[in-house]
Amino acid sequence: MNKETSKYVAPVPVLAKDIVIAVSDRKEIYREILIDFDKSSFAEDWQRNSSWQISFDVTGTDRNSFAFDLIKDESIIYYKSERYIVTQLDEQATGRQLTKSVLATHEFYQLQHDRQENTISGRKSINECIEHLLKGSKRGYTFEIIGTFDKVDQENFGNINIVEGLNEVLADYGAILDFNGKHLIFYEPKLFGEKIQETIRYKHNTDEIQFQSDTTALKTQIVGYGKQKDEEQGGGYYFDPIIYTSPIAEDWGVRVADPVSDDRFTDATAMLRKLKETLQDYPTITGSVKLKKLMDINKGDWIKVLYEPLNNMELDVQVVGYKKYPFLNKPPEITLSNSKSDILSIQIQLAKQIRKLQRG
Repeated sequence: MNKETSKYVAPVPVLAKDIVIAVSDRKEIYREILIDFDKSSFAEDWQRNSSWQISFDVTGTDRNSFAFDLIKDESIIYYKSERYIVTQLDEQATGRQLTKSVLATHEFYQLQHDRQENTISGRKSINECIEHLLKGSKRGYTFEIIGTFDKVDQENFGNINIVEGLNEVLADYGAILDFNGKHLIFYEPKLFGEKIQETIRYKHNTDEIQFQSDTTALKTQIVGYGKQKDEEQGGGYYFDPIIYTSPIAEDWGVRVADPVSDDRFTDATAMLRKLKETLQDYPTITGSVKLKKLMDINKGDWIKVLYEPLNNMELDVQVVGYKKYPFLNKPPEITLSNSKSDILSIQIQLAKQIRKLQRG
């Protein structure tokens, strides 16, 4: 606690029960509950393994002047026990009235400013890779792993900022990342999320259900180049270029992706695995639902979608993104399953429903 009596230090707000927004300066010397912000503008936006942020507008008033002045670049916003860092701030003046538009990202993403310079190689567990990365930060992060993951061959893993490194971990091990404050949780995909009782049903709580397929980015073949040897070693590559052709090339033809060139790789087997992970050999499917009623949706929830016009089609889909408006009587915007495994599952379920229709 700061001991200078000339400085005002407000108590830390308790955010667990009631929705309270608070703000502090970057060094957390001052802290104040924020009032008189535009509640209609406040939104929480989460996308699985990608982003988590809040946004809102606030106009300065006599009642909120102290908190309003605290909102600057890199200030901290407190919302539901989580800390968000102001990364975008737009200030607009109309006469003597000043309004700030705030975009704040979860504090986790500050790890992009920390680096792990050292590298490790060999057959590594997900635990070893995460521990290695977090040694490059002094921010006090902890982690746990829920589920089982196979070890993966790593080549010079490191020399990277920590957020990018963790993204590589998610890709290499097929994990899903969630976080609670400075505690990171890595899930085996089948263990992420809960099956809830809510059902999305046509004409009941939605008039529009869409699954859009896009083959623009679909590729079926890719080439990988690894590390080159030093001149003292005779030059050339450690292994010949690897060409991987997806089995679905039989259906879609050969569509060549941009090559992968990565000097971390000295092993052909590891490069082949990288190519299989990199190649997008499936259509991009984005599912979206426009709800008419409020629904309590959380990260990773599994929801049953019932669509009577297509022979009472039933799909079990997972929430992979949402945009919530906690201060409005407005339904959340939901993004449904769009990972490779989820897409294949949806395609199988849709195919079954279509076959039922064809059989009559």
